[in-house]
Amino acid sequence: VTALHGERGLDRHTFNTSGNFTGVGQNVTLRDGGVDTAVSLATHGNFIYSGDRDGHLTVWEGLGDGSLRQRQDIRVDGQVNALAMAEVGGQAFLISVSATSHEIRTWTVAGNGRLSAEPTIGLTQGPGIAGPHQIASVTIGPATYVIVGAADSNSLTVFELQPDGLLRPTDHVLDGLDTRFQGVSALTTVSDGDNTFVIA
Repeated sequence: VTALHGERGLDRHTFNTSGNFTGVGQNVTLRDGGVDTAVSLATHGNFIYSGDRDGHLTVWEGLGDGSLRQRQDIRVDGQVNALAMAEVGGQAFLISVSATSHEIRTWTVAGNGRLSAEPTIGLTQGPGIAGPHQIASVTIGPATYVIVGAADSNSLTVFELQPDGLLRPTDHVLDGLDTRFQGVSALTTVSDGDNTFVIA
């Protein structure tokens, strides 16, 4: 499933057993059919989560015939700029960030894919994050961490995700001459088995 610049809604693509794309099977329109509204996607099992510029977080279920069915639509403050899935103790969580409302929010994922909100970290709380645009999650040993890249504060912040969905700050790094991630626009993590690296 893709959300493309200048396109309406989401496109579902199919591919064969050789890994080759075989075409677009379905276009899913987001609410009023606005162009270029979906900006973030995440998946968990057969559920897809989309966030958009209009302040909606939507849950879609992938059905056996490959089609998508909307299961939940939540109105949030500001844009949903990035989404990431994480898991603690067998419980799945969706983490969303908004650059316009300067918020980081954790959502508990139920077995049917539906979301329930946990407390939000805003601009005046936590280590001082402005304009969060990127997010990634990683599990290291027994702990699950969420890394947030904020373009306005030129920062990378690490949180430990707790079993109750709360985010506990563990580190906060500001851009400098030795880092060069000012205005971070992409973020991911990689591991070689012994070490985990954050690439921004």
